[in-house]
Amino acid sequence: MESRVKIKTRNNSEHKDKNRVYFACHPDDFEISFDKITDKILEKQNCAIYYGITDKAMKEDESIAVLLQMQLIVIPITEKFLREDNGAYNIVFKIAIENHIPVLPIMQEEDIGDLFNEKCGKLHYLKETTETTEISYDEKIESFLNSVLVNDEIVEKIRDAFAAYIFLSYRKKDRKYAQELMRLIHKNDFCRDIAIWYDEFLTPGENFNDSIKEAIKKSGLFVLAVTPNLINETNYVMTTEYPMAKREGKLILPTELVPTDRKALAKKYSDIPTPIDINNDIEFSDALLDSVKKIEIKKNVITPEHNFFIGLAYLDGIDMEIDHARALALITSAAEEQLVEAMKKLISMYKRGKGVCVDYIIALNWQYRLVNILLQKFNAEKTVAAFSEYFHELFNYVGDLYNERGDGPYELGASKVLEDCILYIDGLQRERHKELQEKFNKDDVLRECLRDDEMMNVLIETRQKLRFVAERFLPKTCDLYRELIYDKNQDKTPSQAVIRCWLSYFSEYAGDIEVAMQYRKEAENIIGDYASKDTGDVNELCKKCGIGICSMKKIIDSFR
Repeated sequence: MESRVKIKTRNNSEHKDKNRVYFACHPDDFEISFDKITDKILEKQNCAIYYGITDKAMKEDESIAVLLQMQLIVIPITEKFLREDNGAYNIVFKIAIENHIPVLPIMQEEDIGDLFNEKCGKLHYLKETTETTEISYDEKIESFLNSVLVNDEIVEKIRDAFAAYIFLSYRKKDRKYAQELMRLIHKNDFCRDIAIWYDEFLTPGENFNDSIKEAIKKSGLFVLAVTPNLINETNYVMTTEYPMAKREGKLILPTELVPTDRKALAKKYSDIPTPIDINNDIEFSDALLDSVKKIEIKKNVITPEHNFFIGLAYLDGIDMEIDHARALALITSAAEEQLVEAMKKLISMYKRGKGVCVDYIIALNWQYRLVNILLQKFNAEKTVAAFSEYFHELFNYVGDLYNERGDGPYELGASKVLEDCILYIDGLQRERHKELQEKFNKDDVLRECLRDDEMMNVLIETRQKLRFVAERFLPKTCDLYRELIYDKNQDKTPSQAVIRCWLSYFSEYAGDIEVAMQYRKEAENIIGDYASKDTGDVNELCKKCGIGICSMKKIIDSFR
């Protein structure tokens, strides 16, 4: 296996403990796309890029085991990749989709978008562009990588959350059994937070023995995967790992995964305890529990943060086997406790298809919840940092409402969010102006303070961003709103007034003052009709429409 898998890293650095990315392509596309794409990825992320498994080898169990440990699959998209039989599409892509491993498709040719959607589904793909109004390719690829891969700071927090370490010793020929053994260990709840160190992908070299020695030393338990491969020839486990564990005085738990000649095992591994039959669940669980009781276990306080970090470990295979179901349960539990980092991770998971099926509706729902949590935080703290965090996520939410879905209701929903944001910003600006006015009586001092006030500048900048977003989506949104104006079922309702107010705002921004004034007049007439009626009736109608008369009046006032 080691001869098939090749690894590229930044400056040829050690690949152990780095994010694992697999590069796959049609064989004919390798020369023209590999260096260009992988150099860009390594510029943005200090990860390890695996490649080099042949189409034929991809069908083998060992190769599939390698692919299943990847955190991201990168594929350059060409017509050959889409039309011709090749392992990158038939095996790697399909394994990624079936096992919820994120895929980063990078379009290499023009006019194959429809073919890509037909063959691969409606996945987002990246493409280099010279269009200056769009977000740059560099920014897009960096954003994607940041949303999928875990940074070093988070990895350290994950490792700090582990209760203990188990060293898993196995022959490379038994890689598939090692993965199964890890799952069986963590199947026991008392081992949930215990990490498992195993030397996957390491190749013997100058620092190899030192890495193994350090890992054995920090591990409380040495678990040995017993198969006939341990005794049928001289091997690294026999000559180095097992003797090293003995010298360090580590507790040793041999687990028999395949029937093995125990006399031969005892002869070649001195003083080895009696192996536990892995197929006997009760015997294995009892032996494991007895062993865990004898090693030092860190007592962690179970908090949303702790569950989140352990969830990330299972999600990305950080000193754990990858277990998407457990990861989702742990991260979701932390998100339900309103942990912001967990909510952001869930949004990314559902948008990118990491550990779960892609589901934009669930992602949008979590974005909505996150935005409201951050709004509450800002209202409580009233700091620039809290405000910036809130609006950063809100812009993400609005952008996804427009871009992730192509149907009208979501775009109209985004427009409603923009509408509420503009009103909210206007209110904050008036509030901040009043605060400074009460503090400084002189007009010249007030003007200077307004100009230098950090919060006021952030509010102005955000207002400009809102106008930019509104302008970006102006044409289609206006079309959708115009369709609603002629909806007879809503004629002359408060919602129709809001629609006209919003169209007036868009039209004024686009420079069409005459049309803006017409929409504004129609909105004022509708509001005037309801304002002259019984207040109770008006409030009831507004409640049904989810809109308040005061909000509509504020919109109208903002135009005056």
